[in-house]
Amino acid sequence: ADALAAGRIAILYFDHDQGDTTLASMAAGLTEDLIDQLARVPLDVITPNGVKPFRGRAVPPDSIASVLGVGSLVEGTLRRVAPDSLRLTVRLRSARGVQMDAGAFTRSSGDLLGLRDEAVEEVARFLRERLGREIALTAQRTGARSTEGWALVQSARRIWEEALRIGQADPEGFWAAARQGVRGA
Repeated sequence: ADALAAGRIAILYFDHDQGDTTLASMAAGLTEDLIDQLARVPLDVITPNGVKPFRGRAVPPDSIASVLGVGSLVEGTLRRVAPDSLRLTVRLRSARGVQMDAGAFTRSSGDLLGLRDEAVEEVARFLRERLGREIALTAQRTGARSTEGWALVQSARRIWEEALRIGQADPEGFWAAARQGVRGA
């Protein structure tokens, strides 16, 4: 994935302590809730089904990014740090696997739903801020005037690339539809 794919992210299923079924369910729930939260902002987030093939597998981050066509990866680990305390560590990586940012959240395990809600809210905010800065910098470098405009260009590019891949590319029809979509927006 190239620098222009900064807003296309994959949130990998969070790791957890093996044998702890409560943590296994919690880690999966946190992952899926975070995917849902981030899909509500102008980011292109890979669905849970898209990242499932990598769940529990040791695949290098750059390989995952290449397969999914993403510019950023989110990894996490949920651990029990005391009988009544859990820690969620989240890492944001570039497509090359370079760690761009990280955060850790420690909460009481007495209220698993509260932990989930608070962690998802904090992690979503943390990632939106960081990725927002990355998208703004990339948009600035490419001459886009707004993040929304940049995101539309990236969406159109992905659609065009997919059309080329499946042999359905019609340049005249594509640009006519794009112009019509812009007028109708």
